[in-house]
Amino acid sequence: MSEHRNLTKMIYGVSFQIPEYQRAYSWEKPQWKQFLDDLQNVQEKYYLGHFLFEDGEDCYQVIDGQQRLTTCMIFFRAVVNCCEARGFVDNEIKLYKNFLYDKIQDKVCLKTVAYDNNFFYNLIINNTPTGTPTTKSQKNIKDALTYFSDAFEQFNTEEILRMAKLLSLA
Repeated sequence: MSEHRNLTKMIYGVSFQIPEYQRAYSWEKPQWKQFLDDLQNVQEKYYLGHFLFEDGEDCYQVIDGQQRLTTCMIFFRAVVNCCEARGFVDNEIKLYKNFLYDKIQDKVCLKTVAYDNNFFYNLIINNTPTGTPTTKSQKNIKDALTYFSDAFEQFNTEEILRMAKLLSLA
């Protein structure tokens, strides 16, 4: 994969999987807050950091950056949900939905570690309320979505879309 890609070019048409030997989703409120604060405060270019991938059979294995990539997916789900709830749907929102699930290629863009993947798929990819989380990482995934969704209440739609666009171009 090219080393000079923004998130849109990196995600579009590609699938990623977090290998079993990587840690599950561990970010919590301090990291989500920092992530959102950074997006809110940057004006021109957001720096998401480096990722490290390994070729897999049918997708890229995420070796470094799994917490950031998972947070991006959760953030985009919150953006889509918020904008749709406000009645705002356009091509930009469709693009963010494609970050979650590529309908053209009929594949999920990110698979988490196996024991969290069904939960992640239902809540983040499929936008279906799930039952009670059974692992700490599932709780973190659910709490992250709630955190971003609640935080978006204080922003107008244009600001939410500005932050999403900055992230997609990071």
